[in-house]
Amino acid sequence: INSYFSNPENLNNLDISEVLHKKFYSMPIEEYINFINEQEFDYKVKNSFLAASMPYLKHFISVDFRKEKGKIYFKGVQNNELSLHLASSAIKSNLALWVYLNNIASNNNLLMIDEPEINLHPDAQRYMARLIVFLVNKGIKVALSTHSDYFIREINSLIMLNNEFTGKKKIQNQFEYEQRDKLSIDQVSAYCFESGGAINMPLDKHNGIQVDTFDDVINSMNEAYSLIQFQLEDE
Repeated sequence: INSYFSNPENLNNLDISEVLHKKFYSMPIEEYINFINEQEFDYKVKNSFLAASMPYLKHFISVDFRKEKGKIYFKGVQNNELSLHLASSAIKSNLALWVYLNNIASNNNLLMIDEPEINLHPDAQRYMARLIVFLVNKGIKVALSTHSDYFIREINSLIMLNNEFTGKKKIQNQFEYEQRDKLSIDQVSAYCFESGGAINMPLDKHNGIQVDTFDDVINSMNEAYSLIQFQLEDE
């Protein structure tokens, strides 16, 4: 709205009813909509980044997209085409990621993602973490924020898998990790934002990122659950 009224021409012969019927968005949403509107996509996998990402994407966005006359459609595993408004929240949330991987992604890009775990089941969050690590290993710099313990734990597993240890292959097979599912600690920086500042979070190759803010909450929840359960069973 501020951008609308900052133009003097819009103040001449102002029709309030017309202004109230206009659609105004916050800048991030407006830029997201503009990004999608500027892109062309038609189900075809054009970029090697998208093709190589499919083993991860299929766990949380197993669809393809196309756009025609401003409308977006998706085609699921049953090959039926539907309008985007009928898609799940996970599919809608990751449309821009699919478009980026197919239309734009290249080495030395900087990809910024705010809370990649949004609308994803915990198991899907693990595959999102693996996808992020895959992109980092392919040369894309990724900056992200997260509030997900599942996401961080999977990142930590991939950091630890970068080491050699007894039984590693058995663990990889049991949990379906590929050889490429590993992350060097040298490629990671982690910060906790609190009290108006950014604090470096401890990390090492044998444990990954130490997230005390998550661990404290999880320990407190586990303690409360155990005490309640114990009391109920003791009745």
